Amino acid sequence: MIADRNSGNTSPLTWVGNFPVYASTVLAAVHAAMMVVTALFMAFGAGTWILATFGFSSSRVLGSFAVWQFATYAFIHPPDLWFLLEIYLLVVFGKEIESFLGRSAFLKLYAMLLLLPPLVLTAAALAGFPSIYV
Repeated sequence: MIADRNSGNTSPLTWVGNFPVYASTVLAAVHAAMMVVTALFMAFGAGTWILATFGFSSSRVLGSFAVWQFATYAFIHPPDLWFLLEIYLLVVFGKEIESFLGRSAFLKLYAMLLLLPPLVLTAAALAGFPSIYV
């Protein structure tokens, strides 16, 4: 069963005032902080470097063995107004999913959704399919 529903696994990690802090809230804070870091890199002219180094590219993974890009691509956020909506949705819906499934199942789901797209794109590139078709 995917859900690990016990009282310790569905309760908040901590409280900040009257606001419950779940793992999804911490993930949203990390993503928001990484958007600020990415914006600073872009402001100082290192935007192409950070995108090339940490953004996902199946050709770089296969050619240069840049396997860290499987995990780091999701944390490269150029400044965007839609990103605020994405963070809000992660906090609101992530809290509900985490409360329903349990923290460990939520984090497993998050990790799977983080790693599955680059794995599929890399496998497609190995099979000879251009990523535009995938």
